[in-house]
Amino acid sequence: MKRRTNYVTEIEDCYYRNRFPWNQLFTELLNKRDDVEIAAYCDTNRKRAEAAAGMYGINPAIYSTIEEMAANEKLDGVIITVPDCYHHEYAVKALNYGWNVLIDK
Repeated sequence: MKRRTNYVTEIEDCYYRNRFPWNQLFTELLNKRDDVEIAAYCDTNRKRAEAAAGMYGINPAIYSTIEEMAANEKLDGVIITVPDCYHHEYAVKALNYGWNVLIDK
């Protein structure tokens, strides 16, 4: 059975602030696994999320808010790749939804 995982990510911010595209690293690693499905991306910029998914030939659901994603997805976990100042906010929300959480730091 495939596990459903997803990203809560601000792709552009991650790249420019950290100088390393963490979301791309996680997508590459997870995309190689047969037991993982990247089910959704959550990003305030839909075009940015679509571009990221298109780079890897995947078709995840795309959401603008974590609340919208939680209302529509049954997930095992999330990977949070937002800038550091938002880690706590998104981690607490994800944990309150019952999701396992991996943070990029």
